[in-house]
Amino acid sequence: MDNRKIDQLVAEKVMGWEVIEYKNINTTVIDDGEFPVEIEEFKPSERIEHTWDVVEKLSEKCGVEVYQELGAPPYCKIISGAGKWIEYEAQNDSDTVPVVICKAALKTVGVEV
Repeated sequence: MDNRKIDQLVAEKVMGWEVIEYKNINTTVIDDGEFPVEIEEFKPSERIEHTWDVVEKLSEKCGVEVYQELGAPPYCKIISGAGKWIEYEAQNDSDTVPVVICKAALKTVGVEV
């Protein structure tokens, strides 16, 4: 799954925003309830400041733990209020900390990554 698709799914499934695709002009827009912006403006799989927005959203209902040790792959664990947890560890070199957090977040809402 490429980063653009991850970003789109996180916007829709995790953040709860409306995602609108305009195929005739090859543009995807997200509407967070304030004002619509192009999906390129929200890149949690690449921009850590956007990734932390995802962590803050998850923190409303879950505990979020992120581990990154020198030489070890990034790892994210999300713990729900019911004591259930979802874990995701980097699978390859392209799984950066933001990607790992996004993939763990998607798993919490039932999206397989």
